Amino acid sequence: MDNPKGYAQVLSFLPPQLRESLSRLPEQKRRQVTEIRLRQGKTLCLTLGGGSFFLQPSGQLSPSPAGGVQVTGSLLQETLLSCCGRSLHSCADQLRQGFVTLPGGHRAGVAGTARTEGGQVLSVHGITSLNIRIAGAAPDGAALLTEKLFGGGLCGALIAGPPLSGKTTLLKGIIGSLSGGWRGQYLRVAAADERGELTGCGGETADILTGYPKAYALELAVRSLSPQLLCCDELAAGEAEAVLTAMNAGVPLLCTIHASSPEELRRRRWLRPLLDGGVFDRVALLSGCPGCPARVFRAAELLQEGLSCCG
Repeated sequence: MDNPKGYAQVLSFLPPQLRESLSRLPEQKRRQVTEIRLRQGKTLCLTLGGGSFFLQPSGQLSPSPAGGVQVTGSLLQETLLSCCGRSLHSCADQLRQGFVTLPGGHRAGVAGTARTEGGQVLSVHGITSLNIRIAGAAPDGAALLTEKLFGGGLCGALIAGPPLSGKTTLLKGIIGSLSGGWRGQYLRVAAADERGELTGCGGETADILTGYPKAYALELAVRSLSPQLLCCDELAAGEAEAVLTAMNAGVPLLCTIHASSPEELRRRRWLRPLLDGGVFDRVALLSGCPGCPARVFRAAELLQEGLSCCG
């Protein structure tokens, strides 16, 4: 997703030694970068168009790591500290969940050594990898998808797709559209923003609940904010009950979920009752290519082997 400002925003969190080479990347390539990957003792790697390329000191990209910009342990730790606002302690809760949210809706995924107890992650230390994902600008496809999903009125809808297919970017665009005067109306939209990636995406009538556990945020929104539409990113099995509660309160939901095919959606046992029970009326299925049009299905038909596409 083309976000001209996103690349520059992310570079500000990197040490000068890495920033210098990254700033030499041609402008056309900068607009295509979706991830900057730092692995301790490895070559700095960029994700463009779903593929991995290695950065050379000159700013050129290569399919091979040979001669590329090396990420030392000290550079990795300096980047992590910068992403955490110079205080690892203040980001401890996020680090336990495997990420740090950056201003602008960007996110740094982390990998390291976890300390666990009773199946719960207590802390993460010895960080060895950072994956800085650049938030995309709202694509033109968001307006089209808004019409496909809600042109006949508000309903429960699910946006499904593999990683890097643009789910969160589309969700942000739809939230902004519906709460920003869509069809001359400003709809009350409440969004559960557990990871801080939806901040700033809403229009005049959007309420963004940032940092709350997702299930609690959905419950709180229904109880206190009287939304016309509830939204959340990356729906998981543990939130199914909260989604049912919201539906029983008469509030439709717009959610995203990781899935690359109708078959994968049908295999999610916890999801089937939500589809079968009418929580989601429509499902938009994205391809692995950001910006490609979404296929929209009726949820009831998605449970069957034969699919009927709505457009």
